[in-house]
Amino acid sequence: MRGLASLVAKTEGRSAWSDGGSKWFTGGSSTTVTQWTAFNLSAVWACATLIADAIATLPVGTFRKDGETRRSTDAPYWLANPNPLSDRLDYDTQRILSLLLWGNAYTLLVRKNGSLDPAMPVVERWLLNPGHVQARRVVAYDERSELVYWVRGEPVPRQNIQHIRGYTPPGFFLGMSVIDQARRGLDMTVSAELAGKNLYDQGMHQSGVLEVPALPSEVSKEVTDRLRDTVMERHSGAGNAGKPMVLTGGTQWKPSMLTPSDAQYLETRKFQINEICRWFRVSPHLVQDIVAHASQGGGNGIEQQATEFAQYTLMPWVRRLEAQDSPLTPRGQYIQYDLEAAVRADIATQNESFAAGRNGGWYSANDVRASKNLPPIDNGDIYLQPVNYAEAGTQPTGPPVTMPSPEPAAVPAQGAN
Repeated sequence: MRGLASLVAKTEGRSAWSDGGSKWFTGGSSTTVTQWTAFNLSAVWACATLIADAIATLPVGTFRKDGETRRSTDAPYWLANPNPLSDRLDYDTQRILSLLLWGNAYTLLVRKNGSLDPAMPVVERWLLNPGHVQARRVVAYDERSELVYWVRGEPVPRQNIQHIRGYTPPGFFLGMSVIDQARRGLDMTVSAELAGKNLYDQGMHQSGVLEVPALPSEVSKEVTDRLRDTVMERHSGAGNAGKPMVLTGGTQWKPSMLTPSDAQYLETRKFQINEICRWFRVSPHLVQDIVAHASQGGGNGIEQQATEFAQYTLMPWVRRLEAQDSPLTPRGQYIQYDLEAAVRADIATQNESFAAGRNGGWYSANDVRASKNLPPIDNGDIYLQPVNYAEAGTQPTGPPVTMPSPEPAAVPAQGAN
């Protein structure tokens, strides 16, 4: 067991994933944008960590189908404690980030007694740096293909690697990275941030031209460079911002007509936030985009927005985790994340929905309890129906319901006050 787990110690550090599996589908050939430089962009950080945190904090459990009833089972130890160094919050956060940024998540599975038998139970799970994993498809003599994995150049048996893929093109076996696909747009965002940094570092908010009538039309480059450097030294920089400019000898500063506002610098930044959110399928208001939040009514429809986030953003990634984790449980069991927890903010509305279904006859007590991952109760499979429910024009079945007659009021005795 320690032999396999020791591979994890060799995967520490940062490395860009380059496997060749999805490079044909990348959105550009920029060399300035990697997974790590893209993660420095606030919109990328906000979108990726939002999805990772939302999934890592969802309740998760193991269940077993018993006829038409779902019953909770004892969860394996590795579900809450994947390895001695990570709990489920850390582990799920890391593998979602791996899926979003690199397109693939690789986990080293350590089985009981270090066995290579896939029938032996898993005792530890170690997430691997995707930059240190190579996967190749090998065709055997019987013309069947299988995946072969190497971790830092060392082969690892297939049954000891859990490989979760992101979106995979037809005919490929590796997932596509969101960063690789969005590289061209992210390159523009990085360039815009660099342009803004240079703009404010210089402190001269308007680029312009120095006109010096005292200088002849033909002057050496040394003179013009010295004049420009002198002006920059005295008037640029954050410490000189706002100070009046004093020029002598008839020198004039004429700002150019192209200002940051004219170049729509801020509009470009806003567009890039929406563009990044579109790649991650996250509504801009969820990443603190104030303009988007105001345009959506300042918070109206929060419950509906939470439902859409859970359904269209979280569910595809959650289902991938469930599909790969469930085979690690004993036969007949499966793992399920409780996505309802992501939209459970309005408890009153949820209780009203359950009450309406219970009184309307399409929910039983055990149906409601199953949705809450609670065990069934005795006589909990009975469906209720109001006595006045009947087809139009017919009388409800059952004995007639009679209301008790009111008791006559007591007559006061004569002479009573």
